[in-house]
Amino acid sequence: MVVSLSMLTSFIEFLRVKGVHDFNLKDFNSRLKLQKYVFIAKFFGLDMGYKFNRYVYGAYSPTLANDYYKLYEVGVGSGKHVSLNPEFDSEGFVKLVKGRNKEWLEVASTILLVSEKTSKRDRIVEIVREIKSKFKEGYVKKVLSELVETGILKLS
Repeated sequence: MVVSLSMLTSFIEFLRVKGVHDFNLKDFNSRLKLQKYVFIAKFFGLDMGYKFNRYVYGAYSPTLANDYYKLYEVGVGSGKHVSLNPEFDSEGFVKLVKGRNKEWLEVASTILLVSEKTSKRDRIVEIVREIKSKFKEGYVKKVLSELVETGILKLS
């Protein structure tokens, strides 16, 4: 179940208004960040129904990519806005992601993807390091700890 383009439009506007991200379809890093924001928002109660796979830069949804290109064709601001899920912890989400660079988002989304398969801290770090060898173990552990501190990630 993928939600409407109206929901994506509303989320993009939410990111802009909160000073998290001003989406620019022509900018690769902007598209990359939007992918991560949509994925991470799911853990804060805003599941837009996109299926994500592991990708070179972390979580990626081809359907989401198709949708933001559709939005570009019709104009992002031209769609009607809808309310975001009231269960969405928007404050917690903004607190976690605002000001984060693409590397942090890449590692965080990869950790969250891996955590869907295992909840063992050491195993998550090991798998993420295998996938993302360019990131030092200490950095992966730091991002993992930040995700645990927010309460969105439960480990055994």
